Amino acid sequence: MKRKLAAVVMTLVLLLGLPFQAFAQETTQPTQTAQTTETQPEETQPIEIRETISISIAEDLVALGENCSLDTWSLDKRVVLEADISLRGVDFEPIATFGGIFEGNGHVISDLNLTGDFAPAGLFGIVQSTGRIRNLTVEGTVEPGGEGSNAGGIAGENYGRLENCAFSGTVTGKRNTGGIAGSMAVEYGLDPEDDVSADLSGSYRRQYEYKAIVQRCVNEGAVTAKRSNVGGIAGRMDLGFITGCESYGSIDSESGSYVGGIAGLTAATVRSSYAKCAISGKRYVGGIVGSGTAEKSDGGASTVADCWSLVDITACQQYEGAVSGSDAGTFERNYFVSD
Repeated sequence: MKRKLAAVVMTLVLLLGLPFQAFAQETTQPTQTAQTTETQPEETQPIEIRETISISIAEDLVALGENCSLDTWSLDKRVVLEADISLRGVDFEPIATFGGIFEGNGHVISDLNLTGDFAPAGLFGIVQSTGRIRNLTVEGTVEPGGEGSNAGGIAGENYGRLENCAFSGTVTGKRNTGGIAGSMAVEYGLDPEDDVSADLSGSYRRQYEYKAIVQRCVNEGAVTAKRSNVGGIAGRMDLGFITGCESYGSIDSESGSYVGGIAGLTAATVRSSYAKCAISGKRYVGGIVGSGTAEKSDGGASTVADCWSLVDITACQQYEGAVSGSDAGTFERNYFVSD
């Protein structure tokens, strides 16, 4: 029903060309004709599969997690989910690191309950650059204790591809918290409060542009963080690509900044995505992204294009906007519709 509503609203926006307040600086974006075709990132790194593993019960999933404590174990494997699985009453920890293909086949993993001291935290802790998670729905709670950074419904840290995935429930973290991925291709040598693209070379950026991808994913869960970088799809993006995603759950930072309907803080690309939710934070709060980043000498900068915002910003002390809390970066053909 929500996806049908999104399609109807998008159609109306395109027909009517509604103007909107895009940024905190009170600028008004001129009406433009939006693209109707979602950008399709190409598969740039074929994976050699040598073994296929079928999973149909909770014990199989626990065993997978134990095997994936070694970062090379999954690299040549395809994991196929054959049935819905409930994790109710199961002692389950995040699948620490995954670099193969996980094919969900449209099945649901429900009753996920991650409350231990996990960092990163999600069904998958880290999805490596070779990792592919497809056609999977996850339901439950991700609320790690301890450090609590990089928490997401599907993946804590994503360097690979998440495609046609959905999450419902709650995700609660401290920093870098998202409904689908806590962070995407994060460069840990940088201060998360500074310009995240400042020290990344052009070749390094291009290396991850079509590796760290979240495509056609939907978040219906509530996302809450104590500190900064909170988003309906991803909390923080240093590199990578979000396209064709939808976010409906509430998004809140208790005392931090950079809060967005799709991404909290991005130095990368967000396209053809849709947010309809309530958002709150301290500074830099936006309907699609909390903030982007300006172009640097290496040519790297954030891009937000062809997105639709139907958000309600319920609290913000400074710098809020219907699309972004800041005008840093490139913004094209984005639309805001109020109730």
